[in-house]
Amino acid sequence: RKVACIGSWHPSRVAFTVARSGQHGFHHRTEMNKKVYKIGKAGEASFSATTGTDPTEKDINPLGGFPQYGMVKNDYIMLKGAIVGPKKRCITLRKTLLAQTSRKALEKIELKFIDTASKYGHGRYQTAEEKKKVLGRA
Repeated sequence: RKVACIGSWHPSRVAFTVARSGQHGFHHRTEMNKKVYKIGKAGEASFSATTGTDPTEKDINPLGGFPQYGMVKNDYIMLKGAIVGPKKRCITLRKTLLAQTSRKALEKIELKFIDTASKYGHGRYQTAEEKKKVLGRA
């Protein structure tokens, strides 16, 4: 099925506004070499944002939640870099097919700090208690 008339004789090209056949649905893309920074399980100590250099007891969620997502309540995986698609799109992870031999892939990951300031506006405070202590009852 296609549009019968795709434009006039001149200009002798097809305008971008003419309906053409093509993919309109969901594309499956393969992302390679995503580094896993942290795996958090709900209800366990790994669900918090506490690290070796930042012993502050705080939740993994930033103040006000993640933009366009909300609060994380279940298990999560923290990955390095960007993941394409909308915030709530499911992604499929699998083991690598090739042996990882590069120095970058083999380095040991040690997180020093996880930012939990608000992602809306200019987030200055890591926890709600810290914000209340500085601003008082506002």
